[in-house]
Amino acid sequence: MPLYVFEGRYKQLIRHCIETASPFGVVHISQGIEVGIDWTPDQLERLSSVGTLSRLEQVAEQPDGAFYVVARGLDRFRISHLVEGNPWPGAQVEMLPTQSTDTPCPLLCHRLRHAVKPWMRLNHLGDQDVEAVEQLSAQELAAFTVSLLPEHATQYQEALEHDDLDTQVKTIIAVLEHEMALTTQLHAIKLAAIPTPCGCLLN
Repeated sequence: MPLYVFEGRYKQLIRHCIETASPFGVVHISQGIEVGIDWTPDQLERLSSVGTLSRLEQVAEQPDGAFYVVARGLDRFRISHLVEGNPWPGAQVEMLPTQSTDTPCPLLCHRLRHAVKPWMRLNHLGDQDVEAVEQLSAQELAAFTVSLLPEHATQYQEALEHDDLDTQVKTIIAVLEHEMALTTQLHAIKLAAIPTPCGCLLN
């Protein structure tokens, strides 16, 4: 997950995570575009209840104090209640390990790979990158697919809230296959020949 961190309170959070080797939480905002500094009970309703624990893997501080970072998603959590005491938003959480720790149904993995490869080619990724998805685990493949369709936050939040990996993957497959079908239809319409009009051509 690549992030550009420029807001003061989140720059402080990144520095804290670096100094203490601590992870941080990522939660989808279901209402509005931002959550204020002063936490109130009504703001909890603006957040999705399930989020992802994340760990910094790459950090590049900029001259103006902002950060370019790459974080890796870890386990899921459910928010219990909001807490105060830091400049950044915080919450008490309950960890939610995924029930299935094994690879999901092989047919599901095959279906997801079959769906994601054409999408990668449409996004101008090379053959080497496309074939590299064969080496990804089910969890890695699902996360990579999500990164290709970031605008579908609601559907992916639905996937995140399921407790078993099979259902998570099924939800992601449904979104990707739907998008691929729409894209194929639009591409076909774009390529359709437009008949030359009869009579004189007018400027």
